[in-house]
Amino acid sequence: MIKCSGKVISDGVGIGKIRFYNTKKVDTPKVLIDDVGTEIARFNNARILAKEQLKEIYKEAVDSAGKEIAQIFEVQQLILLDEEYVNKIKEEITTNKVNAEYAVGKVSKIFEDKFMACGDTYISDRAADISDVSKRIISILSKENKTDDDFEGKVVVLEELTPSIVMNLCNASGIITKSATSTSHASIMSKNMGLAHITEIQIDEEFDGEMVILDGKEGTVYLKPDEQTLALFSEVYKEETIIKDNVNICVCANVNSVYEAQKAKDNYCDGIGLFRSEFIYMNRETEPSEEEQFEIYKQLCDIYKHKEIVIRTLDAGADKKIEYLKMDRETNPALGCRGIRFSLARKDIFKRQLRAIYRASEYGNISVMFPMISSVDEINRIKAVIAEVKKELEKENIPYKEVKFGVMIETPAAAISINSIVKMVDFISIGTNDLTQYILAADRENYRVSNLFDYNNDAVFKMIEYVINCAKGYGCRVGVCGEMASDLDVVKKLVELGVDGVSVAPCNIQKIKKYISSVG
Repeated sequence: MIKCSGKVISDGVGIGKIRFYNTKKVDTPKVLIDDVGTEIARFNNARILAKEQLKEIYKEAVDSAGKEIAQIFEVQQLILLDEEYVNKIKEEITTNKVNAEYAVGKVSKIFEDKFMACGDTYISDRAADISDVSKRIISILSKENKTDDDFEGKVVVLEELTPSIVMNLCNASGIITKSATSTSHASIMSKNMGLAHITEIQIDEEFDGEMVILDGKEGTVYLKPDEQTLALFSEVYKEETIIKDNVNICVCANVNSVYEAQKAKDNYCDGIGLFRSEFIYMNRETEPSEEEQFEIYKQLCDIYKHKEIVIRTLDAGADKKIEYLKMDRETNPALGCRGIRFSLARKDIFKRQLRAIYRASEYGNISVMFPMISSVDEINRIKAVIAEVKKELEKENIPYKEVKFGVMIETPAAAISINSIVKMVDFISIGTNDLTQYILAADRENYRVSNLFDYNNDAVFKMIEYVINCAKGYGCRVGVCGEMASDLDVVKKLVELGVDGVSVAPCNIQKIKKYISSVG
């Protein structure tokens, strides 16, 4: 066993095999060109694609690191629109008749040197963002934009970290860097994502594939640990979430697939608090059959055995358009036929999903949860459809278990009607993302009002507090999912208010577990 000491960037424990991150620099050789117009068009097309990529990364970062940190990728999108940056690159292409890759690299270096010379931390971070954006454009132009994402459970070693690289490491166990500052955007992201990160350690590539332990509390790295040390840190890694009075707070996972469900289990989650079933319907040309859905839900049961799996029924609409379902185009889709409204309008689709869920219930501990509830009448209509499904299954001699019935509280109407709703359900989950946008009348997909989208707003938190108090008063189990559930300061308040659990992205599970334990 080899023991090394470094500087802690993000605490926690990371255990896994070493994997070196390939940060090979994309070459930007100078090539003289004849057709300036074509080269500028190549640059513009690369900018458009880079912006689309950053939009998707932003959405992922909101779940993984929180909205405040995810704004790094909004800033990077703005760099792509910055007139000075863009015009300088076009000027370099036009004046010197050079290829776009070279022009981007040259202009980026000018901006980076300029900002780094200021000696101000905030300005220096902007230099890192320009570098990150420029590398993305160059990779697209060079057609070397392939991301190696085989980092699941690995401790990743690299020289330096960028925000884009951090997003590739969501499934990693920990990070070791040669150099990093605790105030850089990438370092702050690794903290928020619960990734143990130690810097100022040099590891030779001969250790690639070897087992390693990161002790993010002491800043110590154990290369090729002995069995005793590995056993000791493995127990720390599996630490339970227990607060005062021996009451357990469940830390569950939000997942989109069987793959993510397995990753969440590897991070010792207490169950699946939100299986986003709409992802079964997306990125395909036809509706998934009842049998396909049943097999997916059964796989979840095989992974989780006795642990609870909460399946949210199809949450189509708004930002999740599924073309083959022939959903009407709406002027304001966030307030339109989405979630349970769509399911009740398309009873055939709804029944196929419910049949698959109830059939799979025979194999595990499945609960079902319904999105976008706004009235007691909707709950009655859902229960009527469930009664039909059960009757059909019984007639066909298909076994099923009773399934716990839950709803998402994400509309002001549902929150205000909570005293009536909790009498009709087994549990509720507060969907803070939608609830926040509806209370503040601020579309969370609209960057022009993104500054208004704040779940710490007094009106939002008072509503959440009211819902929790009412639910607890009726003995109804209450959880919280959404961005708020990954915010450490807010989680402390939620625990104090009496929530039974939170549901977060898989990479945040250990961060939240350890934090709740520490404040208990």
